[in-house]
Amino acid sequence: MKKIKSLRKDIDLIHTQIFKLVLKRIEKTQEIKKIKNSHNLKFIDTKREFELIHMFDQDKKIKSNPELKKMIQKIQKNILTENKKYLKKTANAKI
Repeated sequence: MKKIKSLRKDIDLIHTQIFKLVLKRIEKTQEIKKIKNSHNLKFIDTKREFELIHMFDQDKKIKSNPELKKMIQKIQKNILTENKKYLKKTANAKI
């Protein structure tokens, strides 16, 4: 049971790191949105989104594990979707 507790602590740390990275990602996309708005460019870039969704497809672990590949692609899509929703709802909110 001690091992499980230790592993859960590791998972908590990973989730903390993910949280911090999500906040950084939002800040960067807010900057991009401001730049695109000032140049009258569309915020959504489907080519870029496709690249992000598939950016890990060539990783060895993913190539050998179709279920892992699907999961990672879903996570990538979800990050993009939720980030866009957040930016639409909050406009220029500071993180």
